[in-house]
Amino acid sequence: MAQAAPGEVYNAHALRLGWDARCDAPRTFAWPGFAALLSLWQELRGNAVLPRRSALTARRLKSVLPDIALYERIAQGSPGTWRVRLVGTEFAKVYDGAAGQLLGECLTPGPAFRFQTGLDEVMTAGRPLRFIARCDCVDRNFLSGEFCALPLADDLDQPVMVLLCARFSGVLFEDFLATVSASDRQAKSPDSAARVSDASTAIWP
Repeated sequence: MAQAAPGEVYNAHALRLGWDARCDAPRTFAWPGFAALLSLWQELRGNAVLPRRSALTARRLKSVLPDIALYERIAQGSPGTWRVRLVGTEFAKVYDGAAGQLLGECLTPGPAFRFQTGLDEVMTAGRPLRFIARCDCVDRNFLSGEFCALPLADDLDQPVMVLLCARFSGVLFEDFLATVSASDRQAKSPDSAARVSDASTAIWP
């Protein structure tokens, strides 16, 4: 049986369960701020399959530290069981959860399943993925977000963690998705830098 393409399993769940969410593996992201994080991930990976979590120090992540969250898979399953390891201040304003909690303890069942399914997708892909989603959170479900999801290994080079970096917007999800899609198309065309910048400004003033 052919291996599923990155994002395929998550997107099938999204279609079946009516999630306002998409997963893909683009070469560029709509928010320019993800570029440095992706470069760091690739640099630290070197010739390994994945970079080690221990190499991603707070100093190296300083520019995005408020916008990130780190999750560790402690048991496999459908979905897997994930523990919160770290939550930045801006990320915590949208997705609750303290270090040490299980995802199922800090999110209601529906959002927890969606979140865990997304993290599993990143582990299976073994490469950076992007999620575009309406954020189903307590009192904040009007937000849209672009997520850069990076798989990480422990010090034994076992793939067990996912670093999420998120950029949230108050733009309605349908408009947000349309703008991000337009940004993706523009990024593939020649002389696209200015037009991509314009698209990004439309959702992140």
